Amino acid sequence: MPATGLSAGAGVDALIARRLAEPGGRVIALDLTAAMTRKLRDVADDRGIDRLDVVQASAERLPFPDASLDAITSNGALNLVPDKRRAVAEMFRVLRPGGRLQLADVVIHRPVSVDCHEDPRLWVECVVGATVKEELLALFEEAGFEAIEVVGRHDYFALSPSAQTREVAAGFGAHAIELGMRRGARAPSRVQQAWLRLDPRRWLRMLQRRGLLGVAALGLALLSCYGTLALVGLLALLGIGLALDDGAWALAIAAFVLLTLATLVAGLRRHRAPGPLLLAAVGGGLILHALFIAYHPLVELAGFLLLAIAALWDRRVRHRQESRMLGLA
Repeated sequence: MPATGLSAGAGVDALIARRLAEPGGRVIALDLTAAMTRKLRDVADDRGIDRLDVVQASAERLPFPDASLDAITSNGALNLVPDKRRAVAEMFRVLRPGGRLQLADVVIHRPVSVDCHEDPRLWVECVVGATVKEELLALFEEAGFEAIEVVGRHDYFALSPSAQTREVAAGFGAHAIELGMRRGARAPSRVQQAWLRLDPRRWLRMLQRRGLLGVAALGLALLSCYGTLALVGLLALLGIGLALDDGAWALAIAAFVLLTLATLVAGLRRHRAPGPLLLAAVGGGLILHALFIAYHPLVELAGFLLLAIAALWDRRVRHRQESRMLGLA
């Protein structure tokens, strides 16, 4: 069976693969652009290289039969693919069970905001399209790949002649990783895929990296406070009595309030703007005073309002810092 190079570009990796292939081996170089495939065909013809097929196609729609390839390699291409989940699923489909996938690409520590996607310069610098490392690994796991291993890590941007590129990369923790894995015997069922996506640890990491953990914690605090009151009232209207442990209820609300404050402390370490944390401290103090010292509904409501403003303010400051760093503010 043949091996393929995904998004082969000018074909350097494909030519190396063809040299390393067994005497009867066959290499397929695939790229989206006509200019790159034409250039590679010309090089192969000039050098008399046989058993090297050049195909123009998209990684999201591979023109190969199921289980028809022994191996796939990709070097710095997946970050440019819009629908990465579909591309990964296509790679799984065309590989034979046990087939190998070797991939090198740029990953980031935290996501890039949506408004940055319109800047062509950031696409060229391979930052905008990059995926958070853990989310990229999860994509391959959900598709059915096994023995997923990070075999190398490289500071791809350290030698860039552009100081701005180095600054942008450092701001998002952008770097290159090399992955190796094999195709499993079968793709996970939809239920198994959904279970993997619902892993709460994954969601917590995603919220934290997007700067939304504080907003989420605030939402849980509001839900535990006013949501519980609404539920008790609704059950009472239905003639169902529900006894609440006031102490446990207050502790649950306080825990989410403190979690919100902790996320704003983390935000202060990132953007060095004390305003959101100071406002949140006042709001949190009012809530805790109402819960454990002297309850007054207006004091509690004022505390939640201040905490909400602080959480949204922190998110706004993070966003503005990111935009300034990218030269978009």
